Amino acid sequence: MALARFVVVTVLAILLLKPLIQSESQKIEKPIVVIAQDDTESIVFDKDSSYYRGEYQTKLSQLIESLSEDYEVKLFSFGDQISDSIRFNFDQKQTDLSQLFGEIESRYYGRNLGAVILASDGIYNKGNNPLYGSDFMNSTTIYTIALGDTNKKKDLAISNVAHNKLAYLGNDFPVEVVIRSDFFNGEKCKVSILKNGQILASEITDITSANQVISVPFKIEAKNVGKQIYSIQVDPLNDEFTLVNNQQDILIEVLDNKQKILMVTASPHPDIAAMKGAVEKNVNYEVNVVSIEDYKGGLDEYSLVVLHQIPSVNGGEQKLIKDLETSKLPCLFVIGGQTNIAAFNNLKSGLTIVGPKGTTDAKPSINNGFTGFTIEDGVKQLIPNLPPIQIPFASDYKVTNAVKYYFIKK
Repeated sequence: MALARFVVVTVLAILLLKPLIQSESQKIEKPIVVIAQDDTESIVFDKDSSYYRGEYQTKLSQLIESLSEDYEVKLFSFGDQISDSIRFNFDQKQTDLSQLFGEIESRYYGRNLGAVILASDGIYNKGNNPLYGSDFMNSTTIYTIALGDTNKKKDLAISNVAHNKLAYLGNDFPVEVVIRSDFFNGEKCKVSILKNGQILASEITDITSANQVISVPFKIEAKNVGKQIYSIQVDPLNDEFTLVNNQQDILIEVLDNKQKILMVTASPHPDIAAMKGAVEKNVNYEVNVVSIEDYKGGLDEYSLVVLHQIPSVNGGEQKLIKDLETSKLPCLFVIGGQTNIAAFNNLKSGLTIVGPKGTTDAKPSINNGFTGFTIEDGVKQLIPNLPPIQIPFASDYKVTNAVKYYFIKK
């Protein structure tokens, strides 16, 4: 009993002194080294192409193996897209260095990133200038493996082909071909679009400077249903450095069914008939107009829903909004004097109207940076001359980062 009493008193005395028990644990984490390999065609567009397809790959593998002993090595290939492995296909046609640096920042911000090893020729033709990157990349150690040849050669090349993914049988669809010309001043450039070896259209353009970017628009008729492959070709000129970049294929799906559009209105309005008539001039579209009071449900047969002044100040659109959330159908909102702005903002469509104060006249201004689709030059010239439209007058218009818009407010 005396011993037990002694132990209890001793423990209580120690606890009254509030002893601090501190433990430490140590975890050793290897620094991260990112190796990014340029996988674009320009790497092998020189006399050393056989080296990059053979000996270079062996040496890079040896470097990765050597670094793996002391570092955690992460591998990327990049061009117009990024992959989580080293690829030596050298088949990508565009280089976006800013996308690569953004991906590295998003993955390794706050991590123990020791260095980035960039194996590239430094030529970029997509995205932002990498010299004006984020503070994260500017503060990161970057080592470069210089590949290829940065000197411009005498060459014609298809830089980009802009086109819609879908077309409708019997309609014309636009194709815009962008050609880069180096050191062919005074020559003529012929661009053709072919299908099954037959020329559908061709254009001849004068080259007026040593280094020039030429945009050539085409209109092609969709004559066959299904997925159609079209070939873009640039006729070669004398002394071209390579002919590999003079040809490119595009895939367009041609549909033979009418697309149904549902237009739901809050009240009668003259714009409704005008919009319906304009859309149905295209034989591939059918527009059904119903008032919000008559809407009973059923969106399965529609490809688009136009909401004219809905959500409305008079309400009644709860079922429609619920059905739209379930179906995930694309929606076009037409906002007017009867629109319930607070209810519209709650839909989180990507646009928020801050402090609405009635309506005002506004004219559009084209956003030349928009790349979602192309529009004819004649329409571009017409738009600035159209009369103003009524839009909500507000303190501010806020759009989320995911929103891309064709017009900017003016």
